[in-house]
Amino acid sequence: EANKMELDEAIEVLKDFAKQVKVKSDGAYQTDKGMCACMLAIKALEKQIPKKRNSYNCPVCSHYFEDGECFTYCPECGQRLE
Repeated sequence: EANKMELDEAIEVLKDFAKQVKVKSDGAYQTDKGMCACMLAIKALEKQIPKKRNSYNCPVCSHYFEDGECFTYCPECGQRLE
């Protein structure tokens, strides 16, 4: 299981790579598929960084948790919770 620092570093590497993936070494532009893949990976990694619940709501999507419900991940958006 990766810790927050490792996840943050991976996100930064992917952000830099997404900027570079637009242009190949010969100067020809690639399709947006590489950049879209990087952005999708960044979103997935960001959801792995635990966020604290706002009492009864998910901090990302505001999904309401019933009293006593305890989840590691939000069942609505997949955000990891503390």
